[in-house]
Amino acid sequence: MSLKRSTIGVFLLLILGALAIGVWKFLAPRFFAKSQVATSDAAKIQGKIAGAGDNYIGYEFIRSSEMKRALSQQGFLLEWTDDGGAYAERLQKFAQGKYAFIVLPINSYLSHGAAHKFPGVITAVISESKGADAIVGYTDRVTATNGHEVKINALNNANLRIAFTPDSPSSFLLSIPVVHFGLDQLRYSGPWRVEAQGSKDALEKLQKKLVDVAILWEPDVSRALEINGVKVIFSSEQVRGLIIDVIVFSREAIRKRPELVKMFHRDYFRAIQIYTNDRPRMLKEFAKSAGLSERGIESVLNKIDYADLAENALQWFNLSSSGVVGDEQIINSIRSITDIMIRNGELNADPLENNPFLITNRDFVAELYQSGGLASLGAPPTAPKDFAPLSEGQWKALREIGTMAIRPITFQQSAGILALAGKLEVDAAAQALINNYPQYRVLIKGHTSRGYDAEADLKLSQERAEAVKKYLEVVHGIDPDRLRAVGWGSAEPLPRLPNESERAYQYRLPRVEFVLVEENAI
Repeated sequence: MSLKRSTIGVFLLLILGALAIGVWKFLAPRFFAKSQVATSDAAKIQGKIAGAGDNYIGYEFIRSSEMKRALSQQGFLLEWTDDGGAYAERLQKFAQGKYAFIVLPINSYLSHGAAHKFPGVITAVISESKGADAIVGYTDRVTATNGHEVKINALNNANLRIAFTPDSPSSFLLSIPVVHFGLDQLRYSGPWRVEAQGSKDALEKLQKKLVDVAILWEPDVSRALEINGVKVIFSSEQVRGLIIDVIVFSREAIRKRPELVKMFHRDYFRAIQIYTNDRPRMLKEFAKSAGLSERGIESVLNKIDYADLAENALQWFNLSSSGVVGDEQIINSIRSITDIMIRNGELNADPLENNPFLITNRDFVAELYQSGGLASLGAPPTAPKDFAPLSEGQWKALREIGTMAIRPITFQQSAGILALAGKLEVDAAAQALINNYPQYRVLIKGHTSRGYDAEADLKLSQERAEAVKKYLEVVHGIDPDRLRAVGWGSAEPLPRLPNESERAYQYRLPRVEFVLVEENAI
């Protein structure tokens, strides 16, 4: 009996010993890790700031070594996730609290944020694309002007084959001319749509001539322009206030850790300043990150307009040193982007219910700028372009960019006086001219239907064009030297639509057109 008890005792001791060894093996690495942390600089790390984006070069300052260094000195690690442009997944994880912040284009936040009740707010503008996104194509397949330059309106052809990446920032670039320049044949699905798996895939389809046109982003835009016969048809360089990337911080982070959000923005704007003041270092690091040569990365960076602290404060959030707030450009941009997405069928309705302030928060930019601690970061935004007067011959020599799509501008019957409804349509067009196409001159062309007196038609069309020009000058403050009014009478009738009745056709003929023009590049 005693033997059995001793045997059982030994067995129990063996079991306990095995358990002790197992527990030690389980806990020892943790004790060792804690010991390592306690005896190193890692003890100073208070936590992580998790964020998500993709490999777009516009986000390079955020994921830069300088940004990571600055945050680590204050006890935080930047945990960056590159999701390859999976915006729906990015928003879902953001809403679940897996990221403190995300970076993305405004249109992508409007597309995917509504499903999650917009879990964050725009706290800063990162950059605006100035040519980094482009629609390119073979000029021999797209109707050209003078055999060289291609007008935007030439894209209005359902027989073209256009490669693009669905639900991408660059696909929104196609929505802009569809809406602003009336590319009605591209509003609906059809053979023209050739879906690609990213810009690189779209470029390959263009190189193999499987498509006529491709929508690309850098560095693929530069590569496409090396193909014989390929030119830029429309790019983000030609439009303002629409292709914008932003920082979106979670509402929870702002409520619970506002000091952390402020620290992040301070370090971000400092990183911009440090790299801007040491361009060789910036080119070297950014080129390595993007897998490009330093010359290649410089070409790409020239197509991105980064917004520093001063530009965020004075231009995008329209703050002054005294804290006075005016009409914020970020708000105008959100409204314009929403309008385009609704008119092109990408949104059924305004998800913000005409209140874009629901997704913006200027407080962190305002506090940093007004404190003066970072006042040296950047200069105030440049003044609007000053248009010099042109002679008639100089106006005729300008290059035509495209004819904008505007709803019919109505006048009092047989007169050159704008009706109330006509003024509202001019107001809408003026917003696009001021906010989205401020660099172009505008040829205002008046047209009439064919009457019994050609001279009277010409006179009436001139009066109506002049009335629109005067309204833009007086009501919207547009530089008179930027505008030219020309009456064409009935000399330029519109082409008749298939199965269009005579009455409907005659109704469309009296109109006022806005044609964007610019000086020819030398």
